[in-house]
Amino acid sequence: ILEFNIQKDHIHIVMWIPPKYSISAVMGFLKGKLSLRLFQRYEQLGKKVLGGDTYGPEDTV
Repeated sequence: ILEFNIQKDHIHIVMWIPPKYSISAVMGFLKGKLSLRLFQRYEQLGKKVLGGDTYGPEDTV
């Protein structure tokens, strides 16, 4: 990671990715690791805002 900027609802990352790795694979890895850390640190993020254990048509507004 060369630089990053954190905003209230998103982040910007500038990074160098070796040619042997695809951008989508690296981003999937980062998103997975970040979500695990966020849910471990902030347990309330795991609670559904709209209710229920699953996400489906009944959860959309």
